[in-house]
Amino acid sequence: MAEFRCDRYPELQIGDRIRFRDGVCTTSDEEALRQLRAFATDAAYGITETRPPEPATGTAGRSRKTKKPS
Repeated sequence: MAEFRCDRYPELQIGDRIRFRDGVCTTSDEEALRQLRAFATDAAYGITETRPPEPATGTAGRSRKTKKPS
């Protein structure tokens, strides 16, 4: 999930999909990400992306063990 911060408007709501709570909004919704990134380009809102979404790999939840060199 991507995380965005908005210190200027900590309870900001943008449309129906985007709502900041205590200055933080997390989402993996592609349309919401597009809208948040568009708003982040306007300095008037003070929105910054603090954690970009992790790439989808199809192995969510699985850990991968690696062999230790002998």
